[in-house]
Amino acid sequence: MNSPNSLILMLAMCVATAVYAADPGGLVTREIHQTPQAAGGGKPLDVRVEETARDAKTSTVGIRFVSGASVPSSMFIMHAIYDIAQARGARYFVKLSEHVNDQGQRIMLIGFSKDKVADINAYYQTEQISNLSKDLEQVDVSMFDLIFKAQAKESKN
Repeated sequence: MNSPNSLILMLAMCVATAVYAADPGGLVTREIHQTPQAAGGGKPLDVRVEETARDAKTSTVGIRFVSGASVPSSMFIMHAIYDIAQARGARYFVKLSEHVNDQGQRIMLIGFSKDKVADINAYYQTEQISNLSKDLEQVDVSMFDLIFKAQAKESKN
């Protein structure tokens, strides 16, 4: 299963079995609990990505990872961040910080904006982050439209 077609098939299976929900406050949760049979001989994907807090510019995102191969896991997390950006009406996002909490859950602070930000450090400066990396780059959400919109369309058929 190393061909590009196999990767696309794996990603499609992950999305088809994923649960997506937005709570009444607009916070996004995406989770998947794949069975070994659905994994087709690979590692079953078991991941939960939950937006736990939101302010005008940032979202705090908790990630609970149980199992899964690296590429499908990364794409699943990216899809959740894409969903949050869509829910916020944001065109760009950037990972501002990341740490592991006492319960072993990975916590990310993601910044969102409608326009490209010239000075990321100045725009996102918060009390949560005092020293942002100088190497931060914003990601254009539209780069993922081709993948994630096509998956959503296929899962509806």
